Amino acid sequence: MTAYDDALDADARWMTEIKRAFPSQRAGDVRYTALAHGEPGTALRRAYDDFKAAQEAWKAEMAV
Repeated sequence: MTAYDDALDADARWMTEIKRAFPSQRAGDVRYTALAHGEPGTALRRAYDDFKAAQEAWKAEMAV
């Protein structure tokens, strides 16, 4: 699995958590707001942090 694949998987997990946290809102819109980052200690925050880490790993891989 590549860093790109990891980033895609992390993105999907984060979107799942956004949908779970904001079921009556459009997840695709919420993701671009601070609400989508979640509060510390929540599943949403963990998913966001995982996504950001995977995204950074992908960017680093692309720079090589």
